[in-house]
Amino acid sequence: MNDDIGSTWSYSTDVASSHNGTFSQSFVLPSTFVAQYRVTATGSSGDSAVTTFTDSAPIINISQHEGQRSDGTYTSGNITTYRDLDQINFRFGAVASGTGNGDLQVRYTADDGTCLFFQSTFALGTVSGGPADEVINNSGATPTVTTVGPPTQDLTTGEWVQDLHIDFTAAGDATINYHLTLSDEADNCNGSSQHSRLDVATATAGGIGNPGKQNVPLPANQLIQFPDITVNKKIDRDGNGTFEDTAAAGEFCFSLNGDTCSDHPTDANGQVFFPNAPGSTGNLPLNFINGPWYFNWNGGFYRNFKFGEGGKQLQLRMEAFNVLNNTDFFIGESSNIFNVGSTTFGRITSSYSGRIIQFGARFDF
Repeated sequence: MNDDIGSTWSYSTDVASSHNGTFSQSFVLPSTFVAQYRVTATGSSGDSAVTTFTDSAPIINISQHEGQRSDGTYTSGNITTYRDLDQINFRFGAVASGTGNGDLQVRYTADDGTCLFFQSTFALGTVSGGPADEVINNSGATPTVTTVGPPTQDLTTGEWVQDLHIDFTAAGDATINYHLTLSDEADNCNGSSQHSRLDVATATAGGIGNPGKQNVPLPANQLIQFPDITVNKKIDRDGNGTFEDTAAAGEFCFSLNGDTCSDHPTDANGQVFFPNAPGSTGNLPLNFINGPWYFNWNGGFYRNFKFGEGGKQLQLRMEAFNVLNNTDFFIGESSNIFNVGSTTFGRITSSYSGRIIQFGARFDF
């Protein structure tokens, strides 16, 4: 048996016929193309018979496999500028000419021999949209797409393999989204062969046509790689000029990409000053903290009005407190402002009242 156009595939075997001259033989046709096949049966006497047939065209065609760049655009070319543990969106099209179903494989780089590139995790839908955008209908019937079991690893190719079952109840056109997750060591991988690609599940392809390579490359050598950073900070706790102690967690800060970082050493709770260790003296001088100055001016005016004999009089008064409306900060004895071990040590959070004016009257008789 041979495909009659191009002769790129053939099959040959010997079979024995029954006593009445009949025989049967079964085998699997190639799934990589649709062809016109010629079958020739030749007997032991040299006589032969010839027939031809063709396999039907696939009902579901897969196309336009793309990945999302970090800027949000999609491409079938190189996907770059991602970091370890980032999640990346992919999509492909499925067009059915009628009712049909079958299985498709998504194959993505696992251990390429140097490191683990993708985690095994596979999820339908986009990173942000989730199940709501697993399948986007473009026209006609919307297919049902489900994962067939968890991803498995193909040790021969170094790929994770996720089978998808696609089922159309009628003709339709849809976009199918999925996303993958880079491992925490992807930036240590070498070369540029890392990828996600599509393939048919040979045994259960059903009505799905072979998608071809449909390979979306993710070259490891174009991922952003962050160096391992170790910061050791020494601290002079006793103020003698020798940095004899390692700073505790939170007593310093480290920033990347211009993030705000305080110049003042603090612990995890924001404490700035610390009591000295037992048996040692601190390095803060006496009366080292000076509070804000306090200035207040109060005033009053009154006028007496006498009535007849016997010392009767009416007094009208106007009094003003903090006449200049100056801001005077309030410390208070119960405040933690004097507690060196408090995170609010030295912090003033309140003030006395502003200007107050009051009027009054008094009648003596």
